[in-house]
Amino acid sequence: MHQKQKCNFTTNDVEIINFKSSIEATLKLIMKQCEIALAYVSLEFDNGSIQITLGDFNFDLISNELKSHQKAIHKNSIYTNVESIKIESLPTIFILSGISIHSNENNYSGFVYFLGHENQTLSEEKIKLFEFGKLQIETVANLFSQNDALSKMIKEQEEKLDLFSEDTLKKNNERFIYASEATSDALWDWNITTNEIFVGESYSLLFGYHFENNILPGQFCEGLVHPDDKQQYEDSIDLAIENGNTKWAHEYRYLKACGNYAYVSDKAIIIRNEKGEAVRMIGAMQDITQEKILKDELLQSEERFKGAFNHSSFGMAIVNYEDKWIEVNDRMCEILGYTREEFKKLTFIDITYEEDLAADLAYKKQMQNGEIPSFNMEKRYIHKNKSLKWVHLSVSAVKNSLGEIQHYVAQVIDISERKRMEEENRLLIEEKNRNKALQLIEAKNWYRLLADNTIDLVCLHNLDATFKYVSPSVQTLLGYNPEEMIGKYPEEYVHPDDLIKFKMRIGSIIKDKELFSEQVRLRNSKGEYIWFETNASLVYENNVPVSFQSSTRDITQRKKAEQIIEDTLLQERQLNELRTNLVSTISHEFRTPMTTIRTSAELITMYLQNCQFSEAPQIEKRVKTITEEIDRIVELMDAVLTISKDDAGKTNFNPIVCNLNEICKEVIESSFNNQKDNRKVEVFFEVMNVAIFADSNLIKYTLFNVLSNAFKYSEGCGNVKLNLSIVNDSVQIDVIDNGIGIPKEDQSKLFNTFYRASNSNGIQGTGLGLYIIRMFTKKNSGRVYLESELGKGTKVTLRFPLYKN
Repeated sequence: MHQKQKCNFTTNDVEIINFKSSIEATLKLIMKQCEIALAYVSLEFDNGSIQITLGDFNFDLISNELKSHQKAIHKNSIYTNVESIKIESLPTIFILSGISIHSNENNYSGFVYFLGHENQTLSEEKIKLFEFGKLQIETVANLFSQNDALSKMIKEQEEKLDLFSEDTLKKNNERFIYASEATSDALWDWNITTNEIFVGESYSLLFGYHFENNILPGQFCEGLVHPDDKQQYEDSIDLAIENGNTKWAHEYRYLKACGNYAYVSDKAIIIRNEKGEAVRMIGAMQDITQEKILKDELLQSEERFKGAFNHSSFGMAIVNYEDKWIEVNDRMCEILGYTREEFKKLTFIDITYEEDLAADLAYKKQMQNGEIPSFNMEKRYIHKNKSLKWVHLSVSAVKNSLGEIQHYVAQVIDISERKRMEEENRLLIEEKNRNKALQLIEAKNWYRLLADNTIDLVCLHNLDATFKYVSPSVQTLLGYNPEEMIGKYPEEYVHPDDLIKFKMRIGSIIKDKELFSEQVRLRNSKGEYIWFETNASLVYENNVPVSFQSSTRDITQRKKAEQIIEDTLLQERQLNELRTNLVSTISHEFRTPMTTIRTSAELITMYLQNCQFSEAPQIEKRVKTITEEIDRIVELMDAVLTISKDDAGKTNFNPIVCNLNEICKEVIESSFNNQKDNRKVEVFFEVMNVAIFADSNLIKYTLFNVLSNAFKYSEGCGNVKLNLSIVNDSVQIDVIDNGIGIPKEDQSKLFNTFYRASNSNGIQGTGLGLYIIRMFTKKNSGRVYLESELGKGTKVTLRFPLYKN
């Protein structure tokens, strides 16, 4: 270790030692992380210069040469060569990196050199440490220069304290303020006797606190120290004061006004009275949060890289610009069998299989020319035991701040087993293809044998649709000789009315590679047309279509049968329409006399009410029976007519988006609010404004029938309940009564026409209501469910899909 200095600083020797120690700590950190042997620092201040050297070497031998080389370093830059620079006077020493250090504000300049040996290179991550070191050295130098100036001011104040007036003291305070404004550090002056701290303007800028006259209580300042750091902070101050120190320095976390903690480096001088008692401390707080973060990130980044490198499941290696292995991990040694020491004696060229070397070097040249940032390839390495090892290689370049390649990072995956399996698969595929070719020949022979002996017409076509092969059955089916059809087009035999459609289907099988089945009429040798059904599909060889085959069958008898079925269906439709018209006519014709009879019955009732007739009660009873039977017949006719119209497809169905809540209210208000027995519908809507897409008239008809049945079969059993709720993506209406219920054995048949429950005798009904309810519910995309227990009541559920806009 060799150090020298010449200086005329106001700051005392302890401050200079602390200043040099801070720089040395920074240099040692960088040298350790980057594995550098020597460091040289030269700083020129207004009051003198300081040189700091680290490493066992006589730096006087090269100091002039380094100063001469300093002119090549641009201000604010970090100079790092791809190749180290030889120092001519000492061939064994090389310049690895040069850093310019200067500050116009604080009037100093200088440089830092890191020295090493030949072929010693630096990674991009390590070069980033130089930026941290430059910032740290400049920060310490700024503080040193400011402290020197501050010490000079304090010394002058102490010498003139007894001589200067209050006005002079005020001017000195102004100088303190100006000094604090001139630096980014927070300058402070702590009166230990009064426990008041005067802070410079930078304090508010750094930490966000504002106080009258820039004076804050000491207790407040101590309360801003992080709880985890507070004890050490207080102990360090107490120890410095008790030991008679003139300097104090400490790093801790300090609470800012925004609620975040900043890392600060706090340094101060301790002023004592003639008795040696500490009466004041004057110092500067420097925010080092970013330096802390940068340092932590650099350390974490390096640790992550080392962890990933050493513990990777893949082979990892670092190769320098001259193709030599710098570092390899354990997995790389396992894959190729070499030890780390053996790798370092080799280049990647030495162990690359000669047939793969040209491609590898070509990729490397592209990277060096800046054409590609990385590359991947499969190649063979030569194992230590002389066997070949297949690997998947991924290589990327690491560059310095000037964009120059420092070294390469290689990732190697052992794919030897995969390559072995691929080779085995290739041999198996070749064998399979040979067998497939033999099978294809055999299949063609079988196909020809089957085609020659089938009753259907089997043909093989070229891709232009011309006949390539025609089975002998064509003679039986159409009367042609197979040989005379070879080379002709199928459309020559197709009926003119089927020709356009047939051509389109033939084109689709070739263009769109679709299978097709088509019914066409083909002309036989007598000029007659016969119905055939043709099916065609492409024939492939090695996944390439080479032809298509067709199979054609005589469907004359099927066509005749289809015609008979069509005629029968037409007749049935006509009969259904006749039935519907008949039902409609009968319903209309019956309705007029039924209305007349009911009117007459009502007149008889009115007449009996105005006469004193002994047989009146018996007659009124008979008239009531007539009226009820007429209503039942009219109801039956309406139900039958409704079903008949739906069967004929004449039911009006006009679905719209409708509000189901409003429909329920409308049906209840119009038909069920004035029951003779004062019963009513108890309504519960779980949600409002439920929208469905349906025919509102059919929904109203359905809801009316359900509620009508509920009242009819629950007479004297309380109110009927209607609940509307959402279930998944559907809306559900539950109509519940507490009536007579339905026997279990009847429930599965209730939706059949003209079926009534066995316990419904004496209650008017047609046996068609539930059938119509299910019919209209289904038409509106809904479902209907029924639950009932004899003697306890019935629940009918209607469920419709919710409308989604």
